[in-house]
Amino acid sequence: MDNRTDGIREGAGLDESRLNQDFIDLMKKWSSPALFVVAAIVILYSGRNYLQKRHNARVNKAFEELASVDYTVANPSPVTIAAIRNEYGDVRGIKPITALREADVYLEAAIRGVAPGSEPAVDDEGQSLGRYNDEDLLDEAGRSEMLDKAEALYRSVVESDEGGEGWDIHRLGGAFGLAA
Repeated sequence: MDNRTDGIREGAGLDESRLNQDFIDLMKKWSSPALFVVAAIVILYSGRNYLQKRHNARVNKAFEELASVDYTVANPSPVTIAAIRNEYGDVRGIKPITALREADVYLEAAIRGVAPGSEPAVDDEGQSLGRYNDEDLLDEAGRSEMLDKAEALYRSVVESDEGGEGWDIHRLGGAFGLAA
């Protein structure tokens, strides 16, 4: 005959109802703490990403400023390079790079006999005369001062105990600068 009625039990719906009630009680007890844990994880992750983006933007700005001074100006001012070092000295690599570049500027000034950061003389029409003003030219004492400043900067990079092995290339650059 018909076997559909054999599997029917009395009170079977109550067991399912009790299981659902247990789940509801579990959710009432643990859903808020679990939600707070998930929210805290999301906030920490977002905060970490925000701080990393700020750090990367600072690193990019430091190297952009250094590149704008370093490559766009024929005779850069060592004061500008030192200002970049003072402002972004905590950015990895900026301190030795700017010290070496500033020392190079002083060394070039001593070799050329022209004060660092000086511009060529111009005529009334704004055309370069191909020479510098007399006050921009260095005498022997000025050249000696430039060499002393360059040596001090090269030596500071060579003798620095910062950076560990990552500074070896900078120390080598400082050693070549001292040799020059």
